[in-house]
Amino acid sequence: MGIRISKLVKIYGSSTIVNQISFEVADGEFVTLLGPSGCGKTTTLRCIAGLERADGGTIEIDGAVVSDGSLGIHAGTHERNLGMVFQSYAIWPHMTVAQNVAFPLQVRGSTRNDAIDEAVRWALDVVGLGALSQRHPSELSGGQQQRVALARAIVGKPKVLLFDEPLSNLDARLRDRTRAEISRIQKELAIPAVYVTHDQGEALSMSDRVIVMSGGVTVEEGSPRDLYQRPRKRFTAEFIGAANFLAMTWDGQAWKTADGASLAIPGHSSAAPGETRQAVLRSEVLHVEAADAPVSAGYTALRGKVLGQQYMGPYTEYSIDVAGATIMAHSSAEFPVASPVHVTFRPQDIHLLAADA
Repeated sequence: MGIRISKLVKIYGSSTIVNQISFEVADGEFVTLLGPSGCGKTTTLRCIAGLERADGGTIEIDGAVVSDGSLGIHAGTHERNLGMVFQSYAIWPHMTVAQNVAFPLQVRGSTRNDAIDEAVRWALDVVGLGALSQRHPSELSGGQQQRVALARAIVGKPKVLLFDEPLSNLDARLRDRTRAEISRIQKELAIPAVYVTHDQGEALSMSDRVIVMSGGVTVEEGSPRDLYQRPRKRFTAEFIGAANFLAMTWDGQAWKTADGASLAIPGHSSAAPGETRQAVLRSEVLHVEAADAPVSAGYTALRGKVLGQQYMGPYTEYSIDVAGATIMAHSSAEFPVASPVHVTFRPQDIHLLAADA
């Protein structure tokens, strides 16, 4: 039955850290809370886990109410049947891998030793550490330690999995491998999961749905593809990926840039005369061409001037003045600073933000 959060509120002193947050996570669904530091995402997760007492709203796990401020309900963490993976791993250095994984079952005190041993073997096999059960954490790599933490989280067959920025202590290559492993295990077990991160790559690659947060509230939620390609809010467009913005004005017949160029924007063929909106162009959809080069069929071209460049290996990242805005675009070609260029893109790759963005 998953997780249901309704109008969750958490207050510290005079500050409301989480303000009327509501969302649901279906069985087997992977939902990420994404946002900058201080946006309330970790506090929301800790309220779900029972590590913080909510000041308002309700939390249900698998159909049972575990938190309701109005009724004085606050089930302890051990009563919520959940597994949690922390940023710091939180594994005991003096215990072996098997002992670390067995620990939550032993604390409960209601599981037979042979059943604990079987559960530990199962959990370690799931995370691919069965052969390392007798090693100590100091003998493991960072990625292996993180998998021990994951095995400990799933060993009790929880109803919910919670992840608090679990990959932030790993190097970039290991993060990529570990996030794929987490996704595989979560889908294999079909456990509803809530994952907290400020890393857009993790959110986009792992999630069924992403909830973008800022200032303790939900800014926008949707599938990773929708939030990246068709965000409704400027904050979402800025926080997820490298976004360029162009001011567009409807003149009664077409959308015009600040320097008067007309753009066709699919799905946005009319508006109130004089209405101004922001258009989003992702850097990877833009092509930088010489100003005198022919424009490819099916592409739109805007005049620009190179302001600066950074060599990135596979491409050079250019900052370009286009219609009074500075945009970032990638190209493998060389263009000197101050040279005139055309920035080209397909009409379907430009997205007009909603009027209330």
